[in-house]
Amino acid sequence: MTREELIDKYREINVDDLWDQWYDGVYDDFTARMAETGIGVGKIHFTGFWSQGDGACFVGRMDDPIRFLDTYKWELPTLRQLLHLGGELRFRIYHYGRYYHENCARSDFDYDWFTDVMPSEDHGLEWDVACLLDEKLKHELDDFEDEVMNVLRQDMRELYCDLRKEYDRLTSDEAVWDTLIFQEITKELDEAA
Repeated sequence: MTREELIDKYREINVDDLWDQWYDGVYDDFTARMAETGIGVGKIHFTGFWSQGDGACFVGRMDDPIRFLDTYKWELPTLRQLLHLGGELRFRIYHYGRYYHENCARSDFDYDWFTDVMPSEDHGLEWDVACLLDEKLKHELDDFEDEVMNVLRQDMRELYCDLRKEYDRLTSDEAVWDTLIFQEITKELDEAA
């Protein structure tokens, strides 16, 4: 058996061990990067790297809307005002369907209204202002859900690229050979000779 044949025989050795998840480092880096943007990642799904439906997506939520808005430089002053007053924005990302790529991610999105966070008992001027702010907020957030999902889908595509790079690195001739030496599997070359 030649060195090349031995490498081909054990090509998947670095990615096929059930006890050592080769993608954990990629997951950890991605989860940390997303946390810096205000997104909490729950579970990551992916398939790869051989067919058209392969890809990556994740389940999660927007933990810190202000951080998210700041990261992507979205002004949205009415939303920021609502959040400053204690109102909440709830944005959840979930998986849908049988495939695991960015287009299998869906969202659930809602938010508080100004009339919820600054109610007026007499429905006077404060109530009128809250109603006007609610209209402004509704208009401001018309396309927000789609825009956020576009950003998150790009993040999912980048995650898939990172997973692919790690897979390619671990299945490269050099990485496989190093593992064969470490695990003393290269003795098969001597025994075959």
